[in-house]
Amino acid sequence: MSLALPFPLDRRLVEQAISDGERYVLFFRGYLNGMALIARLPPELLSEVFLHIVRWAFEDIAASYYLSSGGSRFYTWITVSHVCRAWRAVALGTPRLWSHIVLTRSPVFVEVFKRSKKAPLVVLAPVPSLARQTAELLNHVLLEPARLQDLRLYAPAHIVRSTCKKLTGPLPLLENVILADHSYPVSGYTEDSDALPPPTSFCAPLSKLRSLEICRLAMSWQNPVLSSTITELVVIGRFDMQRFLGSFDDLLGALETLSHLRVLELADSIPMLPEDTTKLPTPQRVIALPELRRLALTGPTLDCAFLVNHLSFPAHTRIFLRGYYLDADQEFLRTVQNHSARSGKLLAVRLSRAFSRTFVMKGWLTPESQSFDPFVEVQLDAPNSYNAASKLARHALFASVRVLTIDVNYYQWTWRTVLAGFPGVRTLSVHGHPDKLLSALCATRKPRNKHDHLPSQLPLPLLEVMKLSDVSISRPLPDGLTFLHDLEDWLLLRCNHEMPITDLHLNDCYGVTKEDVARLAQIVTNVTWDGAELYDGIEEEDETEPASDNSDLPLPYYDYYFDFEDE
Repeated sequence: MSLALPFPLDRRLVEQAISDGERYVLFFRGYLNGMALIARLPPELLSEVFLHIVRWAFEDIAASYYLSSGGSRFYTWITVSHVCRAWRAVALGTPRLWSHIVLTRSPVFVEVFKRSKKAPLVVLAPVPSLARQTAELLNHVLLEPARLQDLRLYAPAHIVRSTCKKLTGPLPLLENVILADHSYPVSGYTEDSDALPPPTSFCAPLSKLRSLEICRLAMSWQNPVLSSTITELVVIGRFDMQRFLGSFDDLLGALETLSHLRVLELADSIPMLPEDTTKLPTPQRVIALPELRRLALTGPTLDCAFLVNHLSFPAHTRIFLRGYYLDADQEFLRTVQNHSARSGKLLAVRLSRAFSRTFVMKGWLTPESQSFDPFVEVQLDAPNSYNAASKLARHALFASVRVLTIDVNYYQWTWRTVLAGFPGVRTLSVHGHPDKLLSALCATRKPRNKHDHLPSQLPLPLLEVMKLSDVSISRPLPDGLTFLHDLEDWLLLRCNHEMPITDLHLNDCYGVTKEDVARLAQIVTNVTWDGAELYDGIEEEDETEPASDNSDLPLPYYDYYFDFEDE
């Protein structure tokens, strides 16, 4: 459709009319956007919403395993400022958004640092060994130490040491510090003393420091950075840094200064007792930590138990203990038992196996709280897995347990030994196919001597609820029968001994059919099945369907740095 004009127009007038029309369209679009409900938010509240987005993105990158490649993902938060001009104006007018900095490319850093103005700096600095440019950007940040509020430095030890020396001026805002040596692999510790850095320390006072984490760096417990203002302390040591730690009394002296600690995590950073020590010495003094909420210790069982005996903390404190060199495993577990007894007995326990030879025990004070963080967690690294499992299960710590969960994890548990340590269990949950479990559950108690006239008794005499998940019901056994047949025999045996199972749960089990559930329902009052008909083995592929080949498709790519220029 053509528009006929009664008179010719000058070209400049036409271009001017088009320009005016575009401005009118933009104006009325902005006016229409302003009529939306979200546009009624005041700029102050909108900036707080943006700040929560930035903080979430920052913490997400900080928790990432690949820190050096996470900078581009962090700055994706900038896209929220592209919704409209008003939001972009609010974002550019809030320096606190731009003060969250992840060191990446130089042009990005320069623009973000300029927009941060004088806001307190929250800096994440992953500095690889050969990243000279990133180290130079870090030096630029250190030119304004008074603005530092949060510094997280992951770099080789010599860069961490030089950075600490450069912080000579006052640090009035610094609250959170993470110093981690990323030049050494976790399992590649060296015994070469020349490669070790000196104890890490700051040259400037830290009057507001709240959280301190030192990871794989040589440190002394007489370090002046350990001030009384710290509420969260994490020290992850190295096997070759013992000579720098100082004495056990130095550690106690530092903890006595840190009386406001809420979180204490020490891994391979406890001064070791003499090698010939076989029994825990009597504590000479006890350090009070009245505000402690979580205690996590990793190291030789004897050293961990020795430190716990020197600490006094609230009964509600959650503890995590990982011990190796099982020279004092009973004292190790006794410390857990003493702490649990102050808050109540453990009523729910979960046993599992991590890695090749680590046994994990998680305990709760209530039977229904397994979805939450455990009240106590114990990990034992032992060369002899069977002996560790036996010692762990037979301890008096578990005498009051009512709910027991066991993760099989393709490991052949010594079922009779494990079950004997939990006489009061009423609910047993098993995840994974439990070979020889039913045989252990059917084993009656044998007379101890010729004068023992007590009646025979099955394991777990109080058991009422059985939960099975990821179990192959139809798997054939060596005798030609299936797990289902043995399960029926065990259920009938419990009934004959007047110890019937009242509830049976089958979740994600293989080979279960409606007929199987009906058979079990004739023995158990309540049988709960999730209805999932799963089968063992891998189904054969349909050869009629050609395999898809996506090798010619381009890899997804997005340049997150394109939007740093102002409109």
